[in-house]
Amino acid sequence: SWFMGKNYLIDNPGRIVMIQMVLEKGASLFYSHYASLLGQDSQSEHISKHCDLDEGHDKLGVHLLRAESPQKLKELHQLQKESWDMLNVFLERLAQRVNAC
Repeated sequence: SWFMGKNYLIDNPGRIVMIQMVLEKGASLFYSHYASLLGQDSQSEHISKHCDLDEGHDKLGVHLLRAESPQKLKELHQLQKESWDMLNVFLERLAQRVNAC
């Protein structure tokens, strides 16, 4: 996947942005929305755990980015945009497959 490949090419500040600020935040939004659609009685243990245990993961390490230069922050902002774009593409494709079933 794009995220796996990108992870090998970026540094630790980039990983904070891509993994914590995008993938963890995206997972948190996805699971909370999906759980609300299913209702309490239909949630699996997997979904319940993500809803309970993932809170705050999107903020892990973000404080470390304060030490980065303005130029680096611009690069990280671009990476964040690209990462959200790719996550949105993935979720759109997932929705298409689900709707096709």
